[in-house]
Amino acid sequence: MVKIISTLLILFVGPVAHAGVFELSLGFSYSRSLLQEGDSTTMTSWGSALAYHFSNSSGLEFSFDDVTQKNIVAGVQDITVHDRIYSINWVQGILNQKSMFQPYFKVGVGQTNRDISGSITFSGTKIGVTSEVDEVTGIGSVGFRLYMTQRFSVKAEGTTRLLGGKLANWKDDIRGKVGISFYF
Repeated sequence: MVKIISTLLILFVGPVAHAGVFELSLGFSYSRSLLQEGDSTTMTSWGSALAYHFSNSSGLEFSFDDVTQKNIVAGVQDITVHDRIYSINWVQGILNQKSMFQPYFKVGVGQTNRDISGSITFSGTKIGVTSEVDEVTGIGSVGFRLYMTQRFSVKAEGTTRLLGGKLANWKDDIRGKVGISFYF
């Protein structure tokens, strides 16, 4: 019985080497701020990524994020911003890959496709707003993985997106996300 339990622990709980391993990740975040009666900002974000780990600590990731933010100021504005971000990122682990807790960072470049729609009321007149912005985007992230088994981890990540690639804008678009990863 002890041998069976030991074998199961090694197979499903022990650390996994990541050289030559693919990682499929899914993540989500949600936030809502009620500013005052009738005024709010709501943001939902989901994303997915496919990474290939060249070594135990580094890899290349292709990712997609879909972000929708709705801003309502009662009687003044009702604006929706919808971003679709496609990126390629270098992922670098910080600690030994045999650790169950693995912090990492990533840097990359991508494309943001942004659609803005809604209305603004100015001097009693409602004005429709529509706009499309497509820009190159720099990506910077820090996060960590917590391995639950050899093939599954939960993760948390904070990402800044540099719209137009301008480093001075790093504080303009910071988002957190939690998710899961599968390894094969």
